[in-house]
Amino acid sequence: MIKHIFKILTIAPLFVATLGFAATENISDYFYKAGGIKTVELEKLLKTDSKYIEGLVLMYDKSTQKSKKITVEGKEITTQVVDYKGMFEAFLYSAKSKANPVSAYQALHLLKTRYFKTAKEYKNYYNLSKLLYDGQKEMCSSYLDYGAIFEKGFYHKVELKKALSIYQEAIERKVCSDWQKRVLQSKIVAIGNQVKMADIRRAKNKDK
Repeated sequence: MIKHIFKILTIAPLFVATLGFAATENISDYFYKAGGIKTVELEKLLKTDSKYIEGLVLMYDKSTQKSKKITVEGKEITTQVVDYKGMFEAFLYSAKSKANPVSAYQALHLLKTRYFKTAKEYKNYYNLSKLLYDGQKEMCSSYLDYGAIFEKGFYHKVELKKALSIYQEAIERKVCSDWQKRVLQSKIVAIGNQVKMADIRRAKNKDK
């Protein structure tokens, strides 16, 4: 374990300066294309944040990946196994300690696609989503992810009116693609109906 950490810290600066430059562009490009705000400060952070760099190394440097033999159509082939858990933990630490929004974006993606299976991950989902919602107002997914906290009750009690206001904010800001707008509009209609029904029930109970 110590050898592995030493190797990461040793090759990370060289990785960013050479092969990692393209990798950094590829990862941050996804973030920027999704509406992430590009600043001089963020660009500097991406070159100096050691945990973000560690995540990149685990993603792209094959020497950190284990080889595994698998059988495909009767033929045995060797494939590389990426340390997704280590990658997630590196990006998560970067997001928490440096408020690195690119790391938050990557960690949230990994959380949703690989690790969002138990309630213990709700706290990470909440913190990552809040970081992006608070700082990335041009990113439509930040509204969808943060709104889901109050719609579904992830590490927070269900607050449908709060979820509704977040989804409406996304529409008003005009930062969403056509398919994202369709998702938001369907949520707004469904949650709006739930809120109306809840208000009607409360009003009836008051009259009793």
